[in-house]
Amino acid sequence: MKANIGKLWVLLLAGAPVIACGGKSVNSGVAGAPAVQSSSSTGAGNSDSQRSPRQSLHWRGKTKNLEVRAVNGPVRAVLGTGDEADVVANVFKSRHGAALRLNVVEKGDLTLICVAPAAGDDDHEHGDNEFTEHRIHRERGSNGDEGDECSQQNGMRGGSVELIVQVPPRTKFAGWTVNGSVEAQGLEGEVEAHTQNGAVHIETTGLARASTVNGPIRAKIGAKSWSGTVALESVNGRLEVELPPDIGAELRADTVHGSVRVGPKMDGARVEENHVEGRLGKGGGELRLRTVNGPIDVR
Repeated sequence: MKANIGKLWVLLLAGAPVIACGGKSVNSGVAGAPAVQSSSSTGAGNSDSQRSPRQSLHWRGKTKNLEVRAVNGPVRAVLGTGDEADVVANVFKSRHGAALRLNVVEKGDLTLICVAPAAGDDDHEHGDNEFTEHRIHRERGSNGDEGDECSQQNGMRGGSVELIVQVPPRTKFAGWTVNGSVEAQGLEGEVEAHTQNGAVHIETTGLARASTVNGPIRAKIGAKSWSGTVALESVNGRLEVELPPDIGAELRADTVHGSVRVGPKMDGARVEENHVEGRLGKGGGELRLRTVNGPIDVR
């Protein structure tokens, strides 16, 4: 993700179709998948958590790199107990009341999951009148299909879906939505969380990257060192970041309308009211914290 906050909302919209649902698809139904009771949370979709979903979709499988995408509704991820990831989509509203399904895209070691309309399946293995709960795509080429069903522009506007995810230990996780919060708590791998309108809350023993346009970011990062840049960026919202005591990184924190407070000791620090930079520990990769309207608190 680029650091230019002025272009953040464009990047978020453009980020969704990066992984294409290409290749021939095969149907795989999961009968009797259990509904998962949703929990209340800050952000879009909060009113939905007070009523039962009209449809629940379920997928389970092994992966080392899991990405889920919603449009209107929250994404909530917790640490799983086994070696399989578990994804439940609670559908509270769909466009024109249509039935939905999970699209599962397998591209190398990445498993991408999104929700799409169930109609229009051209590859019915079980007959034209049989509904399948999810459809699996195994991508064989490098060129993406711009019309794929995992594009956030394809048929999900006006719907409301909550994604609840159990992430296996040491599994990379990315959660995307447009209108809703993204929560990833107690994880043990690298985490990315992106939304446009909603809060972000991350707790992981690994790295954390996050962005939102309208909402705060709260992140607890367990990684002690890395290469390259790790960015947490908002436009309208505060940033609260908790770091391990023996971290080694180059910190750069900027806000326009707000203050910056850094608790850990820094070497070669440059401190201003809305800008702080310096070396944490022995230094290392860059930790970039940015917002426009809001304070930044590092501890």
